[in-house]
Amino acid sequence: MSLSMIPTEAFTQVDNFSEQHIIKPDAALDKCMQNAANNGLPDISVSAIQGKFLMIQAKMMRAKRVLEIGTLAGYSSIWLSKALPADGELISLESNEKFAQLSRENIAYANPSCRVEVKHGAALETLDTLQGAFDMVFIDADKMNSAAYLRKAIDLTRPGAVIYVDNTVRNYNILLDEHTQDPYGIGIRAVYPALQQLQDQGLIEATNIQICSSKGHDGLAIAVRL
Repeated sequence: MSLSMIPTEAFTQVDNFSEQHIIKPDAALDKCMQNAANNGLPDISVSAIQGKFLMIQAKMMRAKRVLEIGTLAGYSSIWLSKALPADGELISLESNEKFAQLSRENIAYANPSCRVEVKHGAALETLDTLQGAFDMVFIDADKMNSAAYLRKAIDLTRPGAVIYVDNTVRNYNILLDEHTQDPYGIGIRAVYPALQQLQDQGLIEATNIQICSSKGHDGLAIAVRL
């Protein structure tokens, strides 16, 4: 059966089935999502399965410093913080002041053992103020600037660090339309030549994985810093 013949609700059902067996109850994560809904934030956080995937990735690389671009309510931030040691650090960037404040409250309730800081402001400007090398970067903010965030992440990561760019498909018709005028489509399409250029420069090795989940059909680009 082709992907187009699988009903969309099947992806949600599979995610729900997986979560029942794999995701442990977590009051802080539940509260984070409830606070996001109560405050009218868009329902665009990563799913629980995807959040745990990010946590496992950080654990696998024994990350101590993680940079997240796009905080929203702090759901993925909480997941990532679970992977870090007590002397670890997570810095998350959020341009919306309301979102930044809510995420700080949600993260404080989660009481992570590592240091977590949510910086409010335009990420392209905030990135220029950061110092030191990060072990992992998760890019999940405004899609028009994803390629720019990716390029800036190169200067903020050590060799061997891993950079993730979320939502690299979302709408495949727009993604594959070289004449699209859709701002979202223009933004995600720009990620691919950026990955190609950075590979050609010998700065990264990258791939892109298609994802089918409760969030629909999407993609995740993964790049290793050389």
